[in-house]
Amino acid sequence: MIRIIKNSIIDNMAIAVAFHTFNDSHLLVLFKLDNGNYIPKSSCLSHYMLATGVVEYSDDVKSQVGHSRMIRVATIGDDLYFDYDQYIQYRNPVKTFSGLLRNL
Repeated sequence: MIRIIKNSIIDNMAIAVAFHTFNDSHLLVLFKLDNGNYIPKSSCLSHYMLATGVVEYSDDVKSQVGHSRMIRVATIGDDLYFDYDQYIQYRNPVKTFSGLLRNL
């Protein structure tokens, strides 16, 4: 799925990312990037966002920033990020409704 996000951004195509969970313990955390640090800004049970970028870190940098892959999104009038691996972990169809919408 990350390949679809990356290719859509490269092709200058809008891609909406949907997240919804029925489990209060599986909230998607949205981060603000501040001087190279990801600061939690909010969390959500359900949200639609426009993907605008993908950030992938090498193993040595991953240990410093605490994330290996982050998706940059435009949402709530702000540029935020979410951890792609957390998104994938919580998108099990039994637990969540999550997906991508292209060609908006």
